[in-house]
Amino acid sequence: MATETQAPAQGEFEAKGRGKSKWTTIKVPAELRDAIKAAAKNFGVPEYRVIWWGVSFFVVQLSRPRIKESLPLLDKSSWYIAKLAMSVGELKAKPSPENIAQLSKTAMQVAERLGVDTTYLIKACEHYVRNPDTDTKMEVNAALKMVILDIMWKAVKEEGEALFTIPEKLQSLIGALEQAQK
Repeated sequence: MATETQAPAQGEFEAKGRGKSKWTTIKVPAELRDAIKAAAKNFGVPEYRVIWWGVSFFVVQLSRPRIKESLPLLDKSSWYIAKLAMSVGELKAKPSPENIAQLSKTAMQVAERLGVDTTYLIKACEHYVRNPDTDTKMEVNAALKMVILDIMWKAVKEEGEALFTIPEKLQSLIGALEQAQK
């Protein structure tokens, strides 16, 4: 059995917390082998680690859309609230056509993805760009607050008690990802 100071025997591999694993070979194109060797040398890790990272990355990338679908509405809501607030802050700091376009895009995402009316926020922001004074800034703040309240109300109404639990589907995906990374 290999110790920390002694390398594993030929054909064996000790993974953290999993005991010995058997080594095997895989057939890959020479170009891929060269890329793996170059990456291993560049990062100062064994070649198998580069392959492990690649497979782990692939698994995560495949599961990302499914994870997003499984997120609780409260999680999605908090993201869109933050995104809207940042867009409004940027618009108030620099009222410009570019910033109103970005804010409008974000507001439309909220409307489409969460089913919340954001037209009054967009109109208030357009008014602010044309006339950036204290009164129109207060109008933007009030409109943003109403959109945030609508988002929160929708999340509470639709999710109820489930707001604070992780869905089983998401729990199983998280568990699978954690296992794949170990």
